[in-house]
Amino acid sequence: MNTWLAKMKKFTDLLRKGDPIENLNISNGSANTNILLLHDDILLPHWQEFADALVQYQKFAYRENHGIERLFMWNVELDREVLDMLAPILNTTIVKKLSFGGYDFGSEMVSFVADILKVNPCIEGVGLFNNRIDSVDDMRRFCESITDGNVIREALFEHSFDGNNPEVMQIVLDASHQLEKLRLKNNGIGAIGAPLIANFLTANPPLKVLNLNDNVLADNHAILLVRALQSNTNIKRLKIDNNNITAGGRQALLESVFNISSLNTCVASNHTCCIVGLNPDISNINKFDPQSHNREMKIFTVLSATDEGFFNMNCLGNVLYKLIPKVLRLAQKFTEATPDLSEAYFEQTGQRSADWSRLNEDTVPITSMFELLRGWAVPSLS
Repeated sequence: MNTWLAKMKKFTDLLRKGDPIENLNISNGSANTNILLLHDDILLPHWQEFADALVQYQKFAYRENHGIERLFMWNVELDREVLDMLAPILNTTIVKKLSFGGYDFGSEMVSFVADILKVNPCIEGVGLFNNRIDSVDDMRRFCESITDGNVIREALFEHSFDGNNPEVMQIVLDASHQLEKLRLKNNGIGAIGAPLIANFLTANPPLKVLNLNDNVLADNHAILLVRALQSNTNIKRLKIDNNNITAGGRQALLESVFNISSLNTCVASNHTCCIVGLNPDISNINKFDPQSHNREMKIFTVLSATDEGFFNMNCLGNVLYKLIPKVLRLAQKFTEATPDLSEAYFEQTGQRSADWSRLNEDTVPITSMFELLRGWAVPSLS
């Protein structure tokens, strides 16, 4: 209690100064702390001081054109009197992200947060941590507030619902079509939730980041995600750490972003999505922007993955002569290739690729150009 009161005083004083605030954290501990600070009427004067400071801060914020980046309220019970005190102020406070957590969300808390999201035009992100919304109606109301505002771009549901309740899962996904970031960590998502997520990704929403860490996804669920990535051109980061995915699922996910069977399959891979969290890690694949750079890097990796010479001539047997200049330009561009892609190739094939220490010169050696042209089996013009 003393620690939390000291934190309240600190942030109340900070608000009264009117400076920009990155993290306004009035939580009891962190998101991973399970100790809930229960309400007592003795705390009401402190809440009132905090609320008054928020009102004063808004005057500075509007005048100086700044505000609060993130407001955290974790592991603190918000009594009805506290909610009534904070609601009208948070409806207009300049804050970009709101996070609540540490206890089960009943209808009262859902209404409190949903009403703020609907009317506050500044909020871009909302997060729920370690609190459950078990009611379908409550989840629907909460998610409708995300879409009604038309401003929310980021939503975090961490250990906040039953990921294998198809109705709840679908409500969350339906509300995510406008989002850029969606975090569904630790919700028990498995056999029921995985197909719904795959269908969502197949529709190619504008979502850029999807966090599925700490769920119960298995290899067959990974295959569903692989199929979804074949048609998705927007998602840039898929986090999938600490699931039940084994070597088979990992291989399928790896091949979806870097298929080395041939140059054609390499080019047809997903060059947008970076998959994070598989062991061994493959997050260095597709980490560049724009995606054309990822594609060119992978092509060069496949071409140069040989110990016999500078180029893997087996990959070039059916390449049309008109493409020779493009391959030469590609070789010229990526002579300073990154070891990361070489390592990714090794993890997929089980073999060491070329001696990359030879590729650190500014230009492709003339002898390598000669080797390429001499070994190229150009298809007949007829």
